[in-house]
Amino acid sequence: MNIVMMNTKVILQLMVFSLVFTMLVTRQAWGEEDCYQDKEEIKRKCKDAISLGGDYVQPSAECCAAVRKSNMAGICRNLSADEQLRVLSVSKLIRVSRQCNNPVAVGSKCGVWTVQPPYKDQPWVYVKSSGTRSRKNHETDRGI
Repeated sequence: MNIVMMNTKVILQLMVFSLVFTMLVTRQAWGEEDCYQDKEEIKRKCKDAISLGGDYVQPSAECCAAVRKSNMAGICRNLSADEQLRVLSVSKLIRVSRQCNNPVAVGSKCGVWTVQPPYKDQPWVYVKSSGTRSRKNHETDRGI
């Protein structure tokens, strides 16, 4: 009788553990999907403001509305290397997020960049993950 109760207790503990684990993993997957949808919307609605190359373009009202309702930290976590090389400017994305009042937290990652506090006269300075300083102004890399 004692063995049966112990087995039942162990089975119940395993079931609870499995349930909690499943809930955590599923919630994280849902959150990542939300960020993917947010990212695609930002890429579409803010295309002119975050595109590679050229001068910075002020974000449109439609772009800012999308930025304000998006999870910008999630978007930053989900930027692929290909997107950073071919589709969008991370420095412009950070600038747009700040201008639209949904900034990515200083110290967090956005693609390969670590978000730094904005400088009064240099809002585009970031630190690469390797710790070396780089300057991204209008998408031309020049070492500082």
